[in-house]
Amino acid sequence: MDSEETFGDDELLGIIGVFTKDRVRLDTAIARTHTEVGVICVDKVSEIMLHEPALSRFLLQCLAERLARKAYLLSASYRSQYPAAPATPLMH
Repeated sequence: MDSEETFGDDELLGIIGVFTKDRVRLDTAIARTHTEVGVICVDKVSEIMLHEPALSRFLLQCLAERLARKAYLLSASYRSQYPAAPATPLMH
């Protein structure tokens, strides 16, 4: 799906790939401005998560929010293609 999502300062990209078996990413990002990028390997993330429960909670929250945003965008795209489709709320 093509979208024009904008991410703010200090947002994590690539978080979904950390948790998938095949390390599959859902998107590719293109920076519109000067951007500093940090990279950390999956093994290091796993190691840190074992010792830092706060990081584990943070990463899971990021993952849940990203998946909810993806579901909403997919749902909105579907509804725009098929206007008679019922809207499904994501959260209560």
